[in-house]
Amino acid sequence: MRKWDSYYSLAERKIPIDVLLVGNSHLYTGINPQNLSNSLGCNAFIIASPGTFVVDHYFAIKEAIGVHQPKLIVLETYGLRKCNPYHFNETGLSSQLKSFSARRNIMLKALSTPYLFSVKDYPYAWLNTLRNHHFIYRDLGANTK
Repeated sequence: MRKWDSYYSLAERKIPIDVLLVGNSHLYTGINPQNLSNSLGCNAFIIASPGTFVVDHYFAIKEAIGVHQPKLIVLETYGLRKCNPYHFNETGLSSQLKSFSARRNIMLKALSTPYLFSVKDYPYAWLNTLRNHHFIYRDLGANTK
């Protein structure tokens, strides 16, 4: 959530993003945006969430370009692998839910829902209370065994 808060904050302060990097954890663990910005002499920003795939990256880019108009967008390609939102394991679903929840643009979230989740996961995507309740009680059960 903080990455989107920072991204929007830069727009509010009229600080441009010149290079936008979008992807998953392979991206943000491999590139330091401050070093990249200093080396290029421009503002670089990373929007990445662990365990996400190219469909999520597409909607992240759609939201991002509605806020800033970067000169260059770099898409990390590891997210092209195993992109089937209807067959997430628990870790993948959790990562996708966190990434979805962090985005702010309600219209894009609505448009992205059928591409990112199976129908049975819609309530968890949209309702924090259900999502948190599900994960809290599942984790408690796992810890008591």
